[in-house]
Amino acid sequence: GAGFHASRRQKYGNVFKTHLLGRPLIRVTGAENVRKVLMGEHSLVTVDWPQSTSTLLGPNSLANSIGDIHRRRRK
Repeated sequence: GAGFHASRRQKYGNVFKTHLLGRPLIRVTGAENVRKVLMGEHSLVTVDWPQSTSTLLGPNSLANSIGDIHRRRRK
């Protein structure tokens, strides 16, 4: 929850590695850090949903879309 992430942010800073549902996750906070990640989408980071979440959302969902397809769907 929020308390866990707040304590980790105090201990490790605005960018740290943790685990969610048994999978590694990088937690990023702070406007400048988030901007860097978003501007580097698909070159710095990739979307990798757990299979159960991907199945639940469906192959044509906005969350599972990338690039031009994502831009068209979000409008």
